[in-house]
Formats: sequence, C-alpha cells, structure tokens
Amino acid sequence: MLIVAGHAIWDGKDWKGIEKSKFPDPEAMKRTIAQHVRDGCKMGVKRLYDVIAFSGGQTRKNLELTEAQGMANFAAYRNIEFPDDLLFESFARDSFENVFLSLLAFYHNYKAWPETIGVISMPHKSIRFMLMATGLHFDNFTFHGIGKVDPHEKNCLNEMINMGVVIDYKTKTIKDPLLRAPHFVSKRVGRTGPCYDNNQSDDENKNKDDKYLRCAASAYGDDRLVEQVINCDRQGGWRKLRWPWQP
Repeated sequence: MLIVAGHAIWDGKDWKGIEKSKFPDPEAMKRTIAQHVRDGCKMGVKRLYDVIAFSGGQTRKNLELTEAQGMANFAAYRNIEFPDDLLFESFARDSFENVFLSLLAFYHNYKAWPETIGVISMPHKSIRFMLMATGLHFDNFTFHGIGKVDPHEKNCLNEMINMGVVIDYKTKTIKDPLLRAPHFVSKRVGRTGPCYDNNQSDDENKNKDDKYLRCAASAYGDDRLVEQVINCDRQGGWRKLRWPWQP
C-alpha cells in the first residue's frame, strides 16, 4: 500500500486550508500537493504498489470535503489516470493517523494487512515517518519525499522541534513515535472535524482527541487497536504494544 498524505482540500477550483504559518508560499505548496497526487496515481498505475490510499480527514471545519476526497477530485479534474485499487482513508488529522488509520482502512476493505507500506509526503518529514513505522513495528516501510517547500530552513527547524518531543536526546531513546504527547494532541484537535459530539461538556483536548479516534474506529471496525493507541504511555509505552501485522 502507498499512502498519499493529504495537506489541504481541493474544493473543485483550488487547494484550500494550507497552513500559511508553515508554508508562506501557498502557490509552491499547491504545486507540491498536486505532484504528490500525480506521483501517487502514477505509482499505482505502474503497479509499484497494489493499493493507493488517499489519506486525510475533514481537517478544515469550514470545508465539507475531506483531504482524501479532495485529492481524488483533483485527479479527476486534471484527468489523471486512476490506479485500479484506490482506497479512501477519510479521518486522518496528522502524519501518524495517515499511517495508522490507513492500515485500519486497508484491513477493513481487504481483510488482510499490507505486506509493505510506502508514504508520499514532504521531504523534511522523512525521519518522522520512519520513527512512526518503528513505533508501529512495521519493518517493510519506504518513504517517498517529493517536492520542495520553502523556506527550507524553517521547515527543518519546525521538524526538529517536533522530533524533540518524540526522541529523548539525553538517553538517546525513542519515547513517543505514536505522537501521543500534548504537543501533537493540540494540533490534532485543531484539525478535528464534526465527527465527535460537539455538545459534550468535557473540553479537554485529550478527551476530544480520543473521541475522534473512537469515531474512526467505529467506521473501520477495529476498536481494539484504537484503544491500544489511546492508552499507550507516551514515555516509551510503544515498545510493549503488539500489532497484528507483526511476524
């Protein structure tokens, strides 16, 4: 399976929802996202991967479409040839969920786990995705970094800040490759669509984050693995987890 990670939503005319604080040149970012869709479809048509997964949820509350559906709509708009097996993962709000929820969507559709995983995303996110594959104990993993997003220095710096939460530099160990820390939770909650119950009185980010993941679990029919992620100790608890795709 090749996962094309979403970054914005195609509304039929343009890519919407690009985070300008991260990508101050929106036009360059739009070209990069378009290239991700083209290359993902091309790899599927060439059968480099059996299944292509467009991954991304309704991350912009003012837009009704998901990132996944937006990518498919863009491909149709540009007359890009679709691969034979195209999978929609329509809940992901960050890089970890792009991978984890695509795995659940794959199993939900094919009743088997993929033997290999590839991911198309921004080049500066390579270490992040490799660490997540480590956290999920998925060995046969390939990262495809495509595109150049300026300013390069700022993006690399932001990624190092993120990795400072994932890695304990003092002990030289990986502590949170599943991105459970509040640093990541707050980002996900800010991108959360209307799936969870907005009328709940509990306003804590962690609870909102967990509710949304359980909503995805209901769609993909795998409560157990989602609960495993929700309850994972972010200080190295990932090492104790067992996954059905492990040998």
